[in-house]
Amino acid sequence: MKYFLDHDWQGNMQTPKKKVGEKAKINFLVIFATIYLVFGLFSHSPWRPLETNSFSIFTNIFFNGDILAPHLASINGFDHGHIYETLGAIFAKIIFFLEPHNAARLSNLFWVALTMISIGLTNRELRGFGYGRQSNIIFLSSVGLFFTLHTFTHEIAILTAASISLYSFSLSHRRPFRASILLGISLIIGLLSKGLIYLIPIIGVAATLATLPSWNYKRTIIFVGLGLLSSLFFIGIWLFLLSLYHPDSLENFLSPTINFSTENIKYYFINILWFAWPAVPLFIFTLFTELSTFLKYKRTNLPFVFIAWFFFLLICESQASQIKLMVLLPAIAIMASTSIDTLQRGASAALNWFGILIFSAITLILWVGWFALNFGIPYKIHERMVYLSGNFMPELNFFQIFMALIFLIVWVISLWKNNLTNRSSVTNWALGITLAWVTTTLLWFPMIENRKDYGQIFKKITAIDIPKNECMSTNDVNDSYIDLVFYFTQIDIRKNDKNCKYTIAHKDIRRLSNDTEFKSSILWEGKMPNDKKTFYITKN
Repeated sequence: MKYFLDHDWQGNMQTPKKKVGEKAKINFLVIFATIYLVFGLFSHSPWRPLETNSFSIFTNIFFNGDILAPHLASINGFDHGHIYETLGAIFAKIIFFLEPHNAARLSNLFWVALTMISIGLTNRELRGFGYGRQSNIIFLSSVGLFFTLHTFTHEIAILTAASISLYSFSLSHRRPFRASILLGISLIIGLLSKGLIYLIPIIGVAATLATLPSWNYKRTIIFVGLGLLSSLFFIGIWLFLLSLYHPDSLENFLSPTINFSTENIKYYFINILWFAWPAVPLFIFTLFTELSTFLKYKRTNLPFVFIAWFFFLLICESQASQIKLMVLLPAIAIMASTSIDTLQRGASAALNWFGILIFSAITLILWVGWFALNFGIPYKIHERMVYLSGNFMPELNFFQIFMALIFLIVWVISLWKNNLTNRSSVTNWALGITLAWVTTTLLWFPMIENRKDYGQIFKKITAIDIPKNECMSTNDVNDSYIDLVFYFTQIDIRKNDKNCKYTIAHKDIRRLSNDTEFKSSILWEGKMPNDKKTFYITKN
């Protein structure tokens, strides 16, 4: 009698268990990623403080044409290239019918697509066909990406560079030449987004892996050397042009600041626990179950070594920020995808119901807050919502309400028909985080914009006709405000510069409201809703 090993139709042998990657349908991943990434990507103003730095640099590229060494308006300095903002400016030129900040933000689709492709291909190299889909679902479901993927920040380019370099290392044994080209691309993106400090984790990963028995020492060193050489041509041209036109910027690039801090270790360790959720418990489970195979299998040691060295990079930087944890997510998601198939049913059910309860509660809060703001019921919540939204007067948009209801119905139906499996613990989390984000964009974005859209006041500065070659001095305006004013007006703002003819300040001037001399000296003033302080400009 003939037996079919893939499926035993005769029932004489046990049917092989399907791998988790085969269950994670590509259609679900594409639909989930498209909806989650597109909603809210080009429907809001520059957000402070997440986007101010990148939009300040974007302004120098898009409006002033300074591609080689665009500086940050708030510090008037340069320490690395800005390939992310340059691509954003290209998108803004092509998609001219959108506002520049909305068009530039669409470049995130390109960066995230490259990241997801790299994550999927890496997991296929390490674990086999199909696993990449599940790792991408885990990656996109991370709580830390809820707002960050929809903002214009160069940390997204660093995320892409790290994911490409991770794929290049996984491919280096099977296709060394192709892998070295990919590593070179990763280095170009990383060096032009992070600076020379990006070389620390790459060299560290290569040196660590070369000492492990599962990696060929010579092959690894040659692969990394070819990767460095392949990036040297492009980076060399850029450095040569920088030395000709911006020698001071070249000096800043070649002398990066490294500030190792033990406080950063505690800060990042605590924040990664929620930032990478739900991948964290799956990652920990994988780490404990496969720790004994660390030296033997690349699928275990490669992602773990990457996490260790990029974590070391984070603690070497002077400024700690939660958004920088994005660079760790690809490797964490790859390791987390391993435990989906082997996770105990009780643990899987706990993770599943935790996600269902959390996102159901968040969605309920969003709907109750929206209903209270629009209809005044309950009144206490209505009062609070009016205050938080800056006395926003809502208008019912029936199309947005209809869309939000559609997503809510899909969520309820998916839970009603849900069969508890290991896979559902991740897919339900993906559905839940999509529901929460879409509901936020459809129902709450108008009131959020009323509070965070500084363009509504800064655009009015152009009415006083300050020449573009003039500057404004300041001594008390926050750096993020300086960057926003520069984006909306393209006027250079310098700190404590007495040569500037104009001064911009941000103070509480209510007690000076009766001072006629002071009021007459003000050329322009503007204040955000419910803000105690007022921006005002005077002439020196």
